[in-house]
Amino acid sequence: MPCPLAMTSSHILGQPMQETQTERLDYIIEKSIARGAESVLYRARNSDCTGVYCVKAIRNGLGKMLGPKDDKLEHREKLDDVAYKSKVRHLKNEYAVGRLMEHSGRIPLVRMFGLQRVRQLGLEVGYDLIMELVDGDDMGNKKLREEADVPTKLNYFYQTAQALHFMHRKGYVHLDMKPSNIMLTNGYVKLIDFGVSTPVGHKPHGLTGTNGYFSPEQIISEPVDEGTDAFALGVTFAVVFGGKHLPQFRAQLVEKAARTEAKFHIAKTELPMVKEVPEAEFIPELRDLIMRLTIPKRDVRLRDMKVLINGIRGIAKQFDMPLTEPYEFV
Repeated sequence: MPCPLAMTSSHILGQPMQETQTERLDYIIEKSIARGAESVLYRARNSDCTGVYCVKAIRNGLGKMLGPKDDKLEHREKLDDVAYKSKVRHLKNEYAVGRLMEHSGRIPLVRMFGLQRVRQLGLEVGYDLIMELVDGDDMGNKKLREEADVPTKLNYFYQTAQALHFMHRKGYVHLDMKPSNIMLTNGYVKLIDFGVSTPVGHKPHGLTGTNGYFSPEQIISEPVDEGTDAFALGVTFAVVFGGKHLPQFRAQLVEKAARTEAKFHIAKTELPMVKEVPEAEFIPELRDLIMRLTIPKRDVRLRDMKVLINGIRGIAKQFDMPLTEPYEFV
């Protein structure tokens, strides 16, 4: 197990943290494995070849100029749509929140090992977040979703609810729940990407998350809580079970009309925003459980992960579907 490593400076969105310093971690990049909206992911190994990591890398303009040719290609195009300062803020937040989730047993969240400032010629060119390498795929893969049967998806639903429950017990909201943030490895779920995660009750300054998964309270910038994750979880598993995410477009969501509509829904609407869960139609209890997560009115919405977990257990028992416990304490 790699040694923990603190970053040069850290903070959680809405909550400053004290700066810490520890020994740097030596690692060697082997190959790129994915590219996200703000970063490039690499497979890496430590210098003595005893462990492997996932390195989430961001680079500023100088870093893109000075980097190897292949690295320049990886950090081009859509990565330039996000300001470097925002990328740094999100990466530091991901590390800080991830470290707060640490436990001595297996947990359903990706582990963080270190965050290091990258320098060339004495100048800052970017940051590398060193974290657990999760071998597998994510639920954003449509083919993977189509090939999985209902019992398998119910198990993933159960484990993801457990992962969010784990975060909520620590006092944090994930705030970007969606299929691509659910990694699958050897039958286990690992929740990833804490870049915009915040303490429960935090009031974001702007629209934070992903189009199609926003709760009404996010649209009107109300404080977020466990129910905010519950809403996005409901939309996520409506998609996993063959449905669609909500028809949301960021340019429209920031307009006055969208905010007025969201305020109305939070005050009055007790019907779910998700209307169809195709693959769960023959299990009404499962369909209704998913849909109840997407009720706009916050005091009516199914928002407690413990209640959801028990509901899933009941369905699994009724239909003789096995469930996997996603973590263990040691």
